[in-house]
Amino acid sequence: MRNLAQGGYTTSELLPSSGESGNIDDALELEPDLVIVALAGSNDLSAGTSESDFLSRLSTLRDTARDAGVPVFFVSTAPKDLGTSERQALRDWAEAMMTRFSSCWAPGRDAEYSPCFVDIFEPLASASLGIEAAYNAGDGIHLNDAGHQVIFEAARDVVTPYVCSMTTCR
Repeated sequence: MRNLAQGGYTTSELLPSSGESGNIDDALELEPDLVIVALAGSNDLSAGTSESDFLSRLSTLRDTARDAGVPVFFVSTAPKDLGTSERQALRDWAEAMMTRFSSCWAPGRDAEYSPCFVDIFEPLASASLGIEAAYNAGDGIHLNDAGHQVIFEAARDVVTPYVCSMTTCR
């Protein structure tokens, strides 16, 4: 398992041939069994990325990986204590991602595999669509350890069944 995450990245940096460290090309060079893409969305939002561009870039990542024979799992955007319109946009993006990326291509299967989407927005969001107080690291942007545990458990619950469908698990 390798973590290629880079703080502050947007979907643009992850695109093939972006030249950025940790992009999809770098991930595929490692010959992974699967790729998990997790972007909170707020960096794209603050860069002025539209929902359609955000989803299009994620689709490019998925298609690039599929061409290399690697399935992609997506983690939803995350809630942030931003302005009302930004909080709503992050929720809308998470819902659009769920619709578009709920299933994925997987090697050796005649049909799409599902689920390939990890929803973290709903379990981490407050009623106002910001970060639930129990998961806030104090700045309204970052999660505390309990919030990261929620992400881990949500990812584990989606990825483990897939891995165990491809290989023998104990």
